[in-house]
Amino acid sequence: MAFVHSISELIAEKYKGIVPFLALFLLWSGISHYQLVSPETLPSPRAIGETFLKLISTGLLAESLAMSLARIAQGFLIGCSLGFLFGAVMGISRTAERLLSPFINAIRQVPIIGWIPLIIVWCGIKDMSKI
Repeated sequence: MAFVHSISELIAEKYKGIVPFLALFLLWSGISHYQLVSPETLPSPRAIGETFLKLISTGLLAESLAMSLARIAQGFLIGCSLGFLFGAVMGISRTAERLLSPFINAIRQVPIIGWIPLIIVWCGIKDMSKI
């Protein structure tokens, strides 16, 4: 009997993190089943699954994921290159550090999400603003 008790404790300890997600999923399923919220606002889990399978079968998901990863890689490379360039210049030249340091510190004080409207105005909503 002690063996079963320790197994049940092991299972309870191992899977207790799943309980909130399971409760959330059941709540989501109930809300969508009884249509307490519009399906356009909160689609059912079944609709999500069907759409996911359709996107996989048509290849659109893989294509979109590849484009997003390419944008991420481009943005990362541009950011790393500029960061390395400015860091090296500021590290080598005290004059460059005195000139660029206030500008860089001012940029750092604005949260990243605060730059989004300006980037959209400057670059539009095409790939360049996303990169």
